[in-house]
Amino acid sequence: MSNAFVQAAVILLREGLEAMLVIAALAAYLRKVGGGHRVAALYGGALAAVAASFVAAWAFVVFNAGMHNDLLEAIVILAAAALMLYVSGWLMVKQDPRGWNDYLATRADSALAQDTAWAVAALAFFAVFREGAETVLFIHARAVTEDGNLKAQALVSEVFELRQAFEWRGLGMVPYSALRIRERFAAFDAEARFGLVYQPVPDHKSCECGAILRGVKTPLDCKLFGTVCTPETPMGSCMVSSEGACAAHYTYGRFRDIPVVAG
Repeated sequence: MSNAFVQAAVILLREGLEAMLVIAALAAYLRKVGGGHRVAALYGGALAAVAASFVAAWAFVVFNAGMHNDLLEAIVILAAAALMLYVSGWLMVKQDPRGWNDYLATRADSALAQDTAWAVAALAFFAVFREGAETVLFIHARAVTEDGNLKAQALVSEVFELRQAFEWRGLGMVPYSALRIRERFAAFDAEARFGLVYQPVPDHKSCECGAILRGVKTPLDCKLFGTVCTPETPMGSCMVSSEGACAAHYTYGRFRDIPVVAG
């Protein structure tokens, strides 16, 4: 039994018990104050929150599957930290049984005052969904390991294999640096299906793209940079796309190279 499985099981048990305790306490209070006819709505809101938690977990995985996004990762970390601080403070305030009972009574009275099943259901929904959101954040943090997504890696390995060599523009032939589709998936391989033959497209003989990509030279060391070689008229692969080293420096970095003249 893996350590990650044990951690995930503990998180599910802890958050599940918290949610059940809240719902049980609310149901008991509703019956005590004569609101037993709203208990069904309470349970309905709790079940809806469980379903919403599964949807949230699915959406979190689908829209972030296999993609490393620094911004999203930072937002999730901050959200998890804020949630942990909020819950810790909330538990400290409510650790007194009387304070806990007063809190539940206030919430339940507020919902009953509206005399609608929706208010009671909403009370249960948000109480349980908060636990579900915590579970999604914490389990996702446990599931993402340093080894990456092993299932995705296995699928990639099943469909693709390493090429013996591949020619990269500006770098030349680099052994075992690219993938190709395996023979049993040849029906999906455009190279095999349409008989494509690779034809190298050399850069201009004065282009320093290879040295720039290797970090040996900078764009300013190239005689073509900013003169005949611009994003509108690229002479080398580093200037072809906006992500190229020369194109990026031409658009953003070259202004730092202009000396500042004091007035």
